[in-house]
Amino acid sequence: MFDNIRAEAADTVADLLNLDSSAPSQVRDFLESGNSVPDAFARLDANGDALVTFEEILDFDRDRSSPLGRFLVVVGTEMKLGAANENVSALPGVAPSSLHGDPGALFFSFDGLCSLTKQFVSQGGITLSLCAKLDAATAAASAGDLGAKQGALQAYENQISAQAGKTLTFRRAITLMTLAKTL
Repeated sequence: MFDNIRAEAADTVADLLNLDSSAPSQVRDFLESGNSVPDAFARLDANGDALVTFEEILDFDRDRSSPLGRFLVVVGTEMKLGAANENVSALPGVAPSSLHGDPGALFFSFDGLCSLTKQFVSQGGITLSLCAKLDAATAAASAGDLGAKQGALQAYENQISAQAGKTLTFRRAITLMTLAKTL
């Protein structure tokens, strides 16, 4: 269930990023600001009680034809929310302090992208090669070598493109390549 939700979340993020060509760099700047989790919670916390409930998330985007709206439908379906006639609006809220780690790192980090690559690509050898390129990009970024970082990311994207329709779907290839542009 959670792998399906994570995969759908990645596709949704990619859809949103692809709506605006400047979005990947804006995401990178936002995540580097250090305020991404508090800012995201503040936007979702409609009643200002410092907790975000599932109902507040649903109310954030009621348009089920939007990327976020479609994602929320998938979450509800995967988690079988309301299937037993339970009151979804009564579910407790979550405070930012209860989160473990950085949620943005699920998609917007080299390790997060490698993990998602492992989930999406069906052949282990290909996955190792792709994650090695991400490891090279990580090392280059740590050394301050932006040219080498971009070269490693371009090699990653080239290999993803070559594997599209073979070891991963075209949709998942687009998602991975889009997320790579935020690094």
